[in-house]
Formats: sequence, structure tokens, C-alpha cells
Amino acid sequence: MKKFIILLFISMSSVAHEMTPTYPSWSPSHIDKVVKTQMRIFNQRADVEYFEIQVFTPDWESLGFVSTYNIINVPYLETLDFDVYMLEATSISAEYICTTSKIRSGDIIQTSLASKICSKIK
Repeated sequence: MKKFIILLFISMSSVAHEMTPTYPSWSPSHIDKVVKTQMRIFNQRADVEYFEIQVFTPDWESLGFVSTYNIINVPYLETLDFDVYMLEATSISAEYICTTSKIRSGDIIQTSLASKICSKIK
């Protein structure tokens, strides 16, 4: 019975995407009064290729930011670097940078789950 339970937990393990750094920090950008941070995402999910970038306050309120794209394409087992830019005044309120997997409606299968990974800003 123990072996069955262990195998059950192993087969139920989930795979999500990864985002680094875990604790990013803002640095000056080439534009006056704008700061930036560079993030890296690694896609470990074969069923997902698109991820949405978001920035939140400590109370999980969405903040405005600029990136090349708000929804990025990261193929399975690929890594992508992206920059996040914010006004210096707004960046003081920023607490989390998150990426959420976006499942296309035509690709939904019974076991598809969205994953959300967040990095806490120093």
C-alpha cells in the first residue's frame, strides 16, 4: 500500500515554469526617471507556450509597466530574457513581478492548470 501511495504522489507531481531572479531589484535605465530590471523565464510545460507578465503592489493591485510584450512566447524547454520598465515613482509601490501561463482555449484538456510564478522585488 505504501508503494502505491508514493507512486500516486510521483505521478501527480506538477511541472510549472521558472522565473529568475527570485529577488530582482530596480536599476536605472537609459531613460530619465525610469527604472528597469531584467528577468528570465524557463518553460518546463509542454502544454503552454505563452505567459503574461504582471507587476503588483503588496496588496496585489496591478501596476502599470512596460515590456517588449505583456504576453510572451516561450517554447517548451526554452529560456527567454525580458526587461520590465517602470517609472521610478511607481516602482516604489511595486512588490512582485509575476508571470502566468496562458492556456489557449483550443488546447484545454481536462488536466490543464494555469501556473503563476512571482518574484519579490528587493
